[in-house]
Amino acid sequence: MKNLFILLVGLVVLASCNTSYEKTKSGLRYKIIKGKGGKQLKPGDFVQYDQILSVPEKDTVISSTYGKMHAYAKFDTGSMIAYTPLEVFQHLRVGDSAIIVLSADSLVKKQMATYDNNFKRGGTLTLKLRITNTYATLEEATAAYEKEQQAEQARLRNESVEQNKKQLAEMDEYIRKNKINAIKTPSGAYVEVLQKGTGNAGDTGAIAQVFYTGKLLKEGTVFDSNIDPKFQHTDALHIKLGSGRIADDPRGSAVVPGFSEGLMYTGKGGKAKIYIPAHLGYGAQGGGPIPPNSALIFEIETREIMSAPAARPGVAAPQAH
Repeated sequence: MKNLFILLVGLVVLASCNTSYEKTKSGLRYKIIKGKGGKQLKPGDFVQYDQILSVPEKDTVISSTYGKMHAYAKFDTGSMIAYTPLEVFQHLRVGDSAIIVLSADSLVKKQMATYDNNFKRGGTLTLKLRITNTYATLEEATAAYEKEQQAEQARLRNESVEQNKKQLAEMDEYIRKNKINAIKTPSGAYVEVLQKGTGNAGDTGAIAQVFYTGKLLKEGTVFDSNIDPKFQHTDALHIKLGSGRIADDPRGSAVVPGFSEGLMYTGKGGKAKIYIPAHLGYGAQGGGPIPPNSALIFEIETREIMSAPAARPGVAAPQAH
């Protein structure tokens, strides 16, 4: 975050150094900040560069490669590059930076984008890029890309581990601060048993008949329920204990890991609240009405626990995907 702030400040400073913009043939506005006189880009080069795309009116960063994996593109001079950053490459050397102003209206008119929260009528986007390297052949560029990709995957794994630790610690603190009497599962979800059920809920392979309401932990907003008719699905959810798979779904879909694990602590007639850290829910990607990295609460009632049906002769058991 600190590095991104520095980059944004740098972008503002660079923009203020020279307020005059030039235009490409297609009308793309740009200005160039010269580097140390590196190699001139030429058509056919495979170009490695960093970029940060922002909405100046909202002071919002849409995407950035800084501190992550570089962007790569082949420098072409064909008609397809019109009103794209590639149109500016002919003026750049390795080490140069460019600030490019894109009109949302022009992008939409050229069918390169549609209006949304970032692409608003009359609005602009600012792209700052810096050329970091060039490669003469596809093989050289591919080798550099794959090397970066491996490093990026390692970075993301480490980032994920640290994020998971943070989310677990936040959930621990939430339970402690709110004095919730709950059982912590091996993965880090919490189960607050409201009404103890009967029978063995931990019978892997059995099928639980479940009614539930799912909420965002922080906001308390209900995002799904098979109890509330406004969500238009009031049938019981049949879940295979242990795997979390939905028994009557031919696609083999499953509930989120925290739900599946917490369900093992109920029995027939049992009621509970399951507190789920984000990585045991919908994770960094989120889904539908659930924002990325959202902790969840599921209020559940296990109405029935049934033995798994015996496999029919000649019918293979479903395989995990």
